[in-house]
Amino acid sequence: MDSIHDHKSSGEPGAQLILDVAINGIRNREMNPHLPLTLQEISAEAIACIDAGASIIHAHNTNPGLTAEAAAQEYMAICQPLLQKRPDALWYPTLVMEPNSERTGVEHVAILARECNLEMGPLDPGSVNVGTHLVNGAPTGMLHGVEPERVRRQFECYRDTGVASAIGIYEPGYLRTALAFFKAGLMLPGSLLNFYFIDDYGLLATEPACSCGLPPEPKYLDVYLSLMEGYDIPWSISIWGRNDGKSTELVEYALERGGHIQLGLETYYHPEKHPTNVELISEITALAKRAGRSVATPTQARQILGMKH
Repeated sequence: MDSIHDHKSSGEPGAQLILDVAINGIRNREMNPHLPLTLQEISAEAIACIDAGASIIHAHNTNPGLTAEAAAQEYMAICQPLLQKRPDALWYPTLVMEPNSERTGVEHVAILARECNLEMGPLDPGSVNVGTHLVNGAPTGMLHGVEPERVRRQFECYRDTGVASAIGIYEPGYLRTALAFFKAGLMLPGSLLNFYFIDDYGLLATEPACSCGLPPEPKYLDVYLSLMEGYDIPWSISIWGRNDGKSTELVEYALERGGHIQLGLETYYHPEKHPTNVELISEITALAKRAGRSVATPTQARQILGMKH
């Protein structure tokens, strides 16, 4: 079992920057007409983003209801063309909507690790109410997340398969849970904590219906970083919903504090603006340059994260 001290930090301010690009998600083309939908489009978009400067690619397949072998087959159809053209690409899939309580929900990750040397897998260590629309002016939506026992089994699966974790931190309780697994030695080197910041359009809404998570303002990053005191784990931020002046201020603050950035059409929504993934990469790259931080290649991202592959 790897010890706590086997992990590398995200680096000091001025260090190389990891750009984790979430290229699609479960959004649709009404939200953004540039969203890749087919397996071929998703794979081509991943290649384009690597060429534009992405350090890591996060992709969803075409059907969130697929599990285990069926999900893995779709992801192999995405990753094989990517790895054929960009052999150094670093990427990871999303969690599946696994109804079978006996399964971990990351069986597809174990298959991909075996069949195409997947190095990183997704992990959401908690549950949260996600507002998706308004009823009488107040939010309603769905419960999203992973129950505690399945979280434990997912960490154990990743430990046993040697896969690092891309850990979504939707709210502070998720971080406390992730740190508990870190202390228990179940978070492998190479793992990355992604601090979510969520505005009122949130994760899925097309109207201001979301009330979960911390708002995208610099002072709330300090909340996460205060919980991280004494822990040397790489971290990034992602802004879910609209990108405006406050969001830019948060990105600049995260760059100043030595953090990394997740961006992409999964996280971005604006009722009037429809950028491409490549355009979003260009915007963050420009902010990073002004902050004195160069963007890491996939190979450099592995080194920064301390991956053992």
